[in-house]
Amino acid sequence: MLRRKSGEDNGKVIVAKLDNQAVGYVTAEFAPWNKLARIHGLIIHQELRRKKLASKLVTEDENLHGVTYLKLFKWSEV
Repeated sequence: MLRRKSGEDNGKVIVAKLDNQAVGYVTAEFAPWNKLARIHGLIIHQELRRKKLASKLVTEDENLHGVTYLKLFKWSEV
């Protein structure tokens, strides 16, 4: 089950819950002038990875904002 939680007007957090426990989330910032969403965080519980939960979170964010362009930044650990 996905739950939307509001942040600021242009920033949102969407939380995935299973048995009333948070198992993942996506945080994104939306620029209405160009319909660009930037994902700042995407976390899925280790035991639930590879089950398309991250895809569902991103799709929910796209639908929430009416996004036409999505940009994902990948940060590597050093």
